[in-house]
Amino acid sequence: MIQLYLLSVAYLVIGSGFLLSDTHGIKMNFLFSLRFAFRNNRAVRLSLVIGGFLLAIGLALFPIDPGPRIIGDLLPMLNIFLLSVWYLVEALHKAEAEELITSVVGRYRERTRERMGYATLVIALIHFLLPHFVLL
Repeated sequence: MIQLYLLSVAYLVIGSGFLLSDTHGIKMNFLFSLRFAFRNNRAVRLSLVIGGFLLAIGLALFPIDPGPRIIGDLLPMLNIFLLSVWYLVEALHKAEAEELITSVVGRYRERTRERMGYATLVIALIHFLLPHFVLL
């Protein structure tokens, strides 16, 4: 099921774009466009949440060929699952994000979001550039 491989890489790259949109959106305007579409379009939010959970299940059941049967795509699968949960939480709590920006919790949340965005981007790059490396 090579389609799951390409979909998972695309989902990880889009997810890292969402996570890094607040810090790097000024340099790359398409990140703000993605974030705007997520915040204002219910169909986009729903498709990202449902698609992420389906991709995680698909990667768990049908890992890429060189990997072992059970843990072949464990790291990308867990990251896609965490991204789906993050999308779900952001979709449910979109009004609270405005008031937390200036507080200590808001700054910690932004820093955590940026670190998760970089980690997701690294996982996507390793998963795409070195597909046999997912065995570790």
